[in-house]
Amino acid sequence: MVITTLVVSSVCFSLAKSAMQEEPVFRAPFKLKLHVDDDHYYEQSFDPIPYVAGNDVYLFAGEAFGLNVTVTENEVSHIAYERSPSKADVELRFTQEKSQNGWMMMLVIRNKLKHRLYLDALMTIPGKEEILKTSVLPIEPNLSDFESWPHPIVQLVLRDFRFSEKSKQSDAPEKPKKQTETVDPKTGNLHLQIPIPATTKEH
Repeated sequence: MVITTLVVSSVCFSLAKSAMQEEPVFRAPFKLKLHVDDDHYYEQSFDPIPYVAGNDVYLFAGEAFGLNVTVTENEVSHIAYERSPSKADVELRFTQEKSQNGWMMMLVIRNKLKHRLYLDALMTIPGKEEILKTSVLPIEPNLSDFESWPHPIVQLVLRDFRFSEKSKQSDAPEKPKKQTETVDPKTGNLHLQIPIPATTKEH
């Protein structure tokens, strides 16, 4: 059984359209195909959608690219698309993987900056029109963060990249963490961070 829709899901793109500061790099039109289970698929066709626009980052299953980060007065001021992940300040990879419990979405974020990196995330999922919030843990310098969701995600949007949590918590520096793993009890998504062998960028 194949579930197909031709509605262009650029709804998340509209969130940043008014905030564009430069001409973004667009994907060519494409058709997304996701496993619902071993026998069923979800398909959706898309018009050109940018990789990055207005400091919002748009991800679809099967993609891997990088982000170059401009820092002004110790704050993230600009996010730019980098085709080659190895040349980027932040590497991204978003895939759908087979697990023992079915199919899951996996996001890998590699932080090569000197700062702990915070960000927010939104997503759209099959069968729902609304934009949903989801959580991504802050990534320590020179760490890779592995995030997983136990359901298909049509489009994932990463936004509000920053170096502080924007809360009353202390901004005092912390030592890099060893491997950590947590599971969100509400969504079931898994957060895993492990050290990576990488040269920290000068930022």
